[in-house]
Amino acid sequence: MSYNQFWALRFTSSYARETGGPAYAEPLCKELNLQNPKFKGGDFVDAVYRWQRAHPPLDADGMIGPQTWAKLAP
Repeated sequence: MSYNQFWALRFTSSYARETGGPAYAEPLCKELNLQNPKFKGGDFVDAVYRWQRAHPPLDADGMIGPQTWAKLAP
């Protein structure tokens, strides 16, 4: 799937709730080089997209799903 900010925002926030991701907001944002630890907003999914591109073989779609979470989770 190619990068689509709308879908990335929608699926990432849904997956974050399922995995307890919001509890890890600060370390995740640090890994993504974001100053403001939050799971909502285009800045977050843009940062996820850039991080995925730098970490092949992940699909660079801006979504934190199971494969991205496995590599990114603290």
